[in-house]
Amino acid sequence: MGMPRMRTFAAIALMLGLAVQGTDDSAVRAQQLPDNSVGAVAGVWMLRYKDAVGQEYVDVLELKENGNYTKHAKGWMADRGSYSVKGSTIAFRSAVSARLNSDITFKRLGKEAIGFQSGAPLNIKTEWTRVKHPPNLETTAFDSRQVPGGLPGLLTNLAQDAQSWHADALPTSIDVRELPNGFYATSIGFHSASSVRNMRITVTAYDVERSFSDGSRSATAALPPGFLDLPQIMLLAKNSGVSGGLTRAGVGMYKGFGAVWRIVTDKRQAASFSAMTGERIRKDVTGYIVQSEKDWRQMAGIWREVIAKSQPRASDTFKRPKLYWSRPDTKSRCSAERGIWHDEGGIGKCR
Repeated sequence: MGMPRMRTFAAIALMLGLAVQGTDDSAVRAQQLPDNSVGAVAGVWMLRYKDAVGQEYVDVLELKENGNYTKHAKGWMADRGSYSVKGSTIAFRSAVSARLNSDITFKRLGKEAIGFQSGAPLNIKTEWTRVKHPPNLETTAFDSRQVPGGLPGLLTNLAQDAQSWHADALPTSIDVRELPNGFYATSIGFHSASSVRNMRITVTAYDVERSFSDGSRSATAALPPGFLDLPQIMLLAKNSGVSGGLTRAGVGMYKGFGAVWRIVTDKRQAASFSAMTGERIRKDVTGYIVQSEKDWRQMAGIWREVIAKSQPRASDTFKRPKLYWSRPDTKSRCSAERGIWHDEGGIGKCR
């Protein structure tokens, strides 16, 4: 049975158990400020649009009163930086990439909407409406990054929702990856044994997506409920000497270890922790190192046999010419190796 399509953001928020909040006082204050002030445009604004093939997108722009902004969007369009207002123009200066810098003409369209128009040659007009509900995930600041929290509760809510996809669907993994804007995309994997299919639900600050795939070669062990939240794991990591900002994290089931959080930082440090007790695990939970060393020894043995068989025997009276150029080459060495000497522009080569 297929999952019903979520048609509105309100439905998505309801699925995640999020309370819808009313407009805050910033909308009222904005009406009392000059239209060309930062305070007049400050707020959280949403744009819905479709591409040429009809796929729907949600962009959310958070304009803070301190002159900083965060844009929640797809891929490389997720952005953050500073902005300033002069007359009817907002100048955005990205902290991610200069290609995202832009000067946009704006117009307030009442308390609940704002109009943007890009310059030539595009001259695109868009209308952004005020966001009245909180982000999908609570966050905790670590090293200037907004690490997502509330993941055990989120997993429980999504596990209930996944039952409408397949009644035997169970959560098998969580993957958290950093976005350019300093926030994270959190993907929860589900597996259905009856259909041998996987479903992945990816949650960002203001969006939710689903994707489906074949599950015949995927891990099927289900995660336990009530595991430690990611901010708790990050605090344990800092206290155990792990440095740097979080770039990726994941929790999955590993043979002999159970549920394990694995984190990676921008200082090229990685660490594993029990998702149930928080104990740091210093062993390789994936088994990758052991398998890599085994593969290395096996291939080294094969190559030794190949090289030994390719060595010329003492009884050989002829050796095939070399199929490559070697350096440094000399005419005498070339002759000794039964190669052919070539004089090319005063540079001798043996082949």
